[in-house]
Amino acid sequence: MPSEHYDIDALERYLTHRMDGNERAAFENRLQQDEGYRQELAAYQSVLGGFQALRSESFQQRIADWEQQWAQANTEDTELIEWYLRGELTGDARRQVEKRIGEDESFAREVAAYRQVQEGFEAARTEAFREKLTEWEKNTPQSAGLRVAAHRPLWPRVAAAAAILLLLAFSVNWYLQA
Repeated sequence: MPSEHYDIDALERYLTHRMDGNERAAFENRLQQDEGYRQELAAYQSVLGGFQALRSESFQQRIADWEQQWAQANTEDTELIEWYLRGELTGDARRQVEKRIGEDESFAREVAAYRQVQEGFEAARTEAFREKLTEWEKNTPQSAGLRVAAHRPLWPRVAAAAAILLLLAFSVNWYLQA
């Protein structure tokens, strides 16, 4: 069944436990019979879960902690790691960074994280990755419920309303004079 026929309000009421017993039973019966409806419910469930996580205090606290960690981040280490990963360090400087990686576990984790991010950016630039994205886009079902509204000018409707008002005014005037 195309998603344009799914009742989003019913999905939300079901997921937020705001259905009465009969409506819930009918809804669950429909879920058992319709695979597309189950998929639509799963999609809305993940969206609602994301919104609930954003609202949760623990998530907000984690964001605040991340902001604090980011503010306290050692920018000298960040630049050093970037130079190291780009191969811009030579000789003694490179050996010192490699020694620090071996001795300082947190620095080693930070270098590994930067390396992973850098590899991800490099992978995103490859043609194979672009082809994979194109393939994913083709395989992703487009929502039939979303339609782009045609841009219709407002003036014909305004003109029709004005004509009706003029006709009404003339009719009332003629009636009052008769």
